[in-house]
Amino acid sequence: MLSRCNEIYILLSTFRLMRLIATVVVEIPGFDITILQS
Repeated sequence: MLSRCNEIYILLSTFRLMRLIATVVVEIPGFDITILQS
């Protein structure tokens, strides 16, 4: 049970980190266009 809760916590932390990185990347002008083209 403890490992299951730990797994969910890691998943949520990773998702939050990815969303933070995505927000920073979008704020850099022109960089999001590079992602869309690839």
